Amino acid sequence: MSKLEGTQAVLAASEAGRADAVVLRLSNVIGAGTSPSSLLGQVAAQLRAADAGQEAVVRVSPLRASRDFVDVRDTADAVLAAASLPVGGQVINIGRGEAVPVRTMVERLLAASGKPARIVEGAGAGVRTHTGLDWMQVATGTARRLLGWSARHSLDSSARELWRATGAHTAAPASPSPSPAQH
Repeated sequence: MSKLEGTQAVLAASEAGRADAVVLRLSNVIGAGTSPSSLLGQVAAQLRAADAGQEAVVRVSPLRASRDFVDVRDTADAVLAAASLPVGGQVINIGRGEAVPVRTMVERLLAASGKPARIVEGAGAGVRTHTGLDWMQVATGTARRLLGWSARHSLDSSARELWRATGAHTAAPASPSPSPAQH
């Protein structure tokens, strides 16, 4: 509700001439700076905490969801484009325009780490049963048309950047793992 109310407030201020503003609706942003409390942030922390030379056991909630992931660098490019173009009063989706299984992103992060690891899925706090709400793909045509923007970085590159960035501040994994539907 708060996102909807915020969007409505920005659009109303833009329409009334009180603000030159645009709403960028971001899909699931990944890469350097990914929150340690997010699913991928927790996976990275579990991998970092694993003993060297041992197979890491990555414990996650059931990986049923599919999400539209977009690289943080692409997101920054979209913000810069929106700030420099006359697109006030618009709502623009920022994403890749494709639904990717969350399991695939976890596997890409495991590959980026180069560590031997296996995924163990289990029920945990906040896990929802599978519903049609476990799938998200955003329409990106408005971003292409108004901003001349589209995602450029591969998801493998995003996973590598996330992994690289977590090396500077390793932390013990948080528990319990949130549901992928929360990301």
